[in-house]
Amino acid sequence: MMTALTTRFATLALVPLAASGLLAGPLGTGSPAVVGHLAYLTNGDSTGQNNQVELVTVYADGTTSAAQQIGPVGTAAGWSVRIFPDSLVASTDGERLAWSEELTKGTGAALRLRSILVMRDETTGTTTQLRTVEQPVGFAGHRLVVASGGPAHELATTPSAHLVRLHVGAFPLTTYAHGVVSAPAKFDQAGTHHTDTLQLRSFGGHRTVLHIYHLGPANYRDVDAGWLSADGNHLVVERGNHQDFGGLGPSSLADEFGPAGADDRRTLGHYGTAKAAWRIESVGFVGSHDDVWAAWARQARHTVHALVARFTGGHWRLVRDDAIALASRGSYVLVQPGRYVPNGSEGGLDYRTEATSPAVLLHGGSSVALDIAGIGFAWVSG
Repeated sequence: MMTALTTRFATLALVPLAASGLLAGPLGTGSPAVVGHLAYLTNGDSTGQNNQVELVTVYADGTTSAAQQIGPVGTAAGWSVRIFPDSLVASTDGERLAWSEELTKGTGAALRLRSILVMRDETTGTTTQLRTVEQPVGFAGHRLVVASGGPAHELATTPSAHLVRLHVGAFPLTTYAHGVVSAPAKFDQAGTHHTDTLQLRSFGGHRTVLHIYHLGPANYRDVDAGWLSADGNHLVVERGNHQDFGGLGPSSLADEFGPAGADDRRTLGHYGTAKAAWRIESVGFVGSHDDVWAAWARQARHTVHALVARFTGGHWRLVRDDAIALASRGSYVLVQPGRYVPNGSEGGLDYRTEATSPAVLLHGGSSVALDIAGIGFAWVSG
């Protein structure tokens, strides 16, 4: 039987907007409640570089406290820095925050590159830095798991910052309370068919198989990404290449797993048509039932079409066009309108996200515009 996916992990989440008919009037009157403390990434300059990590307190009436800049921490004279939204992660209790900084200097043959991993203790405001290309995968409790196309490591802080190899396999999809979620592939002798074994791998060496996918030439969507609900009760995986903007292959498929038992799978399918090559950029869970919402994107000729949809009534239903990020806090939900902007490199397949208007905060059937905008979000402790 499948064990419960008990964890505490900060995840992205959902947002009902005008297209869904869920927007109403302003939020309630009276003294505004504190929704939470929010870390977010700013747009940066016209190249997407030199963006910042800022921290605010968000109130239910849409106001926020004055922004406190907490990153980047690896700046130096003459260097540009870029922080990617996928790298901004927090522990579920909000006491740990992490991100990755890419610093560049010069151009062409003189280009110099540095990558810095940053972990911040929100209870003390102190940061740990390590020069490495490893990227944050997520927190298992307060343990930061990182990877970069291979084995998983943990960022250790004593006696000084260093990486420790974790014996949980390679290519972790996400984290849970006691380890990582992964889906290693095993090929047959001919190399035409293989299996993806979706599993939990604990730090203590225990393995729990959730599902075995049997794949071949006519069914080749590998498990490529995963997202876990904050309560640890629901896992969504994407089958398909969620980094592909080249239009290769059909739209990605989403599967959901719950804590009821082994192979407890609900197939969610894909948004739009199979030929449209939709990819999942992020997944969120809303309400006491962890209803699934997702940000989808696809390359349409020379532009990227991005939107938010929710899975309801057995179908993906459009919530909002031109939305690039989601974040939830209890019954409050944030959505960020935005677009994908080409960086002019890698054959036109390299894009960055850009917020185009203030984020929107929703609570029940009400909404209010915030006075901030960002390309990535994580809730932290106060």
